[in-house]
Amino acid sequence: MANYHGKSHTKNPRPHHPSPKNKTIPPVHSLINTLKNDNNSYYRNEAAKDLGKFNLPHVIDALLETVKSDYKVRYQALVSLQKMKSTKALDTFVERLNDPSARIRHVSILGLGDIGTESALQLLTTIIETNDFSHLNKGRGGGKSQRSNWGIPENVEAAKKSLERIRERGFSPISVKTGKFQSKPHETHYPFDDTLTGNRPIKSEEAKQHEMIFIGRLGKKFEENDRSLKYKNKSFLIHPSNEWDTFPNRDLNVPTNCYIEVKLEERTLIVTGQKFTFKGHFYSRVKKFANSSEDSAPIMLKEINPLLNDSINEAKQIDEPIFLLIATPTGFDKKVTDLVNNETGLSFASKNLSIGLVDMGTGESFFNSHDELTKMCKPLCELILTDEKLAKYQKFIFGLLDNDSAFFDNVQYSLLKEQCVNSGYIDAELIYDNFRDYAKVRGYKIINVPDVGLTILKHT
Repeated sequence: MANYHGKSHTKNPRPHHPSPKNKTIPPVHSLINTLKNDNNSYYRNEAAKDLGKFNLPHVIDALLETVKSDYKVRYQALVSLQKMKSTKALDTFVERLNDPSARIRHVSILGLGDIGTESALQLLTTIIETNDFSHLNKGRGGGKSQRSNWGIPENVEAAKKSLERIRERGFSPISVKTGKFQSKPHETHYPFDDTLTGNRPIKSEEAKQHEMIFIGRLGKKFEENDRSLKYKNKSFLIHPSNEWDTFPNRDLNVPTNCYIEVKLEERTLIVTGQKFTFKGHFYSRVKKFANSSEDSAPIMLKEINPLLNDSINEAKQIDEPIFLLIATPTGFDKKVTDLVNNETGLSFASKNLSIGLVDMGTGESFFNSHDELTKMCKPLCELILTDEKLAKYQKFIFGLLDNDSAFFDNVQYSLLKEQCVNSGYIDAELIYDNFRDYAKVRGYKIINVPDVGLTILKHT
């Protein structure tokens, strides 16, 4: 009997495979190689199953390609994609709603329930209204197409549940007449208190702009320095980022509580290095912005706790820590900022989760300076880009050097460094680079004065 790649194997092969209890999962690159190249569909299916434990961009891409090209592994690849809940699989789930296989349609319906947005509501409604009768299963062995008795009631029931999950995850579609969210009998996934008021009114269009700036700048930060992060003697590869809308809606002037996520993996030659997830989450009262066009209250502790709890559970599931950067347009209540910046009490600490806070309205940020993962991620949390930072440094330092009253006829590097540090600029490498750049731009000479060090001669 020929397998998918055309090589001969015995019928119904039962290759040796470790029992589930003692199974050791191979490295990701080995699993991907098996998925793409192994002649035995049993091993390809096992690889697709095991890859479902690694929610990484290149793994998702490999599984998506398998769905397209390998019909013998298509179902298991879709199951793993559904488990990952990656939005990159959304179009694939939609496409497979018309697959002749009832079980492939079934997992695609479940996948839409996990990651589908308002655009999936009509598709699922159609499945329910047609009772899934429009789909036919091909007979085995290339025979005549025949109607499947399995999949009709099961898929309809799955579509009903997925439809409800999409609505519970966010809101019902916006009313065309009012432009506001339609009410629902229960909002189990909306942790915000829309009755709160404060003294910092923010319009919905301003909040949306804050969200776009936060997500956009984080995405640019991840791309800097050849997608790498350096901390002490470690270097981390930053994998491509993914973005999701927590509460998708049609009003482009209302935030969607978007979050951006990347996986970071330590670069090592032999052993498996440290891994963690960085997630930037814009957090606001979406429903209040949609219905009232304004919010003024800071985010309260009772609104933050559900997000922290979900993040801790997620970290446990993926078996790696998460750094969560939370940004909001209306600021945070003091009880929230005390979670990470409490000098008198106990700050939040967990082996699974580290957090940082950014007030997009004031630009103020809050971090736990004693948390190791936070210190590692802090450079990524600076929303100012490297080029902007360099320009800011240069403007400040050139301003100091042009001030004759400060340096008179020459400029000592040691004195410049002292002034910069006292002003909050502590990146010695940038201070040194700008010191030399200033001399070059202004046409001054640099000499090394004994017992003084590098000195710019402003007048010779």
